[in-house]
Amino acid sequence: MWPLTRRLKRAGYRTLNWRYPCLRHTIEEHGRRLHAALESLSTDPAIERLHLATYSMGSIVARTSLELGRPSKLGRIVMLAPPNRGSRWASTFGPMLRCCIRTVDQLAARPDSFVNSLPEPQGLEIGIIAARHDQLVGAESSQLAAALDRVVLPGLHSFLPIRRDAARQVQHFLEYGAFDRGEEDLSRADDSTAAPVSAAEAKQP
Repeated sequence: MWPLTRRLKRAGYRTLNWRYPCLRHTIEEHGRRLHAALESLSTDPAIERLHLATYSMGSIVARTSLELGRPSKLGRIVMLAPPNRGSRWASTFGPMLRCCIRTVDQLAARPDSFVNSLPEPQGLEIGIIAARHDQLVGAESSQLAAALDRVVLPGLHSFLPIRRDAARQVQHFLEYGAFDRGEEDLSRADDSTAAPVSAAEAKQP
């Protein structure tokens, strides 16, 4: 997430790259930790609004944390490649890994999985950025009925967080509540790799 946080810092945001051991513990446990962190940030008088930019499983961790309560200063949320309807990869490998990596099975696409049992978020300003050639989640699995806007960019799941076009779209949604439909040809942006972490973004007054 560091390319995204670097761009947001240049735009005047105060950023926190919130880390969690994604292959240990459960999504519920990660959600409780994030909830506590967001509540603490909301008490900071220097923070006017608290935005979230999440990637992959981090999006589900964020949804889980917000089910425990919404910070008073919560602003907008941008989800990059979120498995909101589960992951085909997790459906295949989750049962085999359940004994040692429970989070994978929690993201399975089957109707009774943890992610598909989460209530649909309501009353939140959510934007979703999907990867067109995502083999882990699938662009269609990123959708939420309650999202204000959604855009599909070129590239793969692991490359999305460090794409320049994705960073521009994150910043645009945080500022305007919608994605920019008038950008240059996004398909020319470079691809790279990134780790599945969640970032909390706090705008200074």
